[in-house]
Amino acid sequence: AKEQLSEAVKRLEKGTYFNLIAFSGGMEAWTPSGLALSTQENIDSALAYAQKLKPGGGTNLFGALKTAFDDPEVDPIFVLYDGEPS
Repeated sequence: AKEQLSEAVKRLEKGTYFNLIAFSGGMEAWTPSGLALSTQENIDSALAYAQKLKPGGGTNLFGALKTAFDDPEVDPIFVLYDGEPS
């Protein structure tokens, strides 16, 4: 899952806005301030964040999707998870 996430982040087109939201029992965004521009610095930071992710706890899919949809600029949303929604 981490490899696929990393590949997706690496392939973002220039000028794309993105964020990563990790979710288990709760949610944690890579950048809590919202979407970030796909600069090399931000891609490197997001990749480092993704490498630190570990499975655990529940799978709060609804909370993660709600957080993503709360940003009016979001488009599209990709969901990658390792468990059964709780």
